[in-house]
Amino acid sequence: MIRDTSSGRLFALKKILVTTGQDGVQNAMREVEAYRRFRHPNLIKLLDSAVVQDDSGDGKIIYL
Repeated sequence: MIRDTSSGRLFALKKILVTTGQDGVQNAMREVEAYRRFRHPNLIKLLDSAVVQDDSGDGKIIYL
């Protein structure tokens, strides 16, 4: 869980490490799109996602 320091709200954060190149990024982005489509009161709503380069340069990290 992550807390927004300005509002105090709690958020869930999922981090996907992709080290298998562009195919891995595409698979992870399909997962992101599936989360975006979920509409159910018992599931957490996806607010945003981001793709960033790993510090080592060997992969990408996708945050949901």
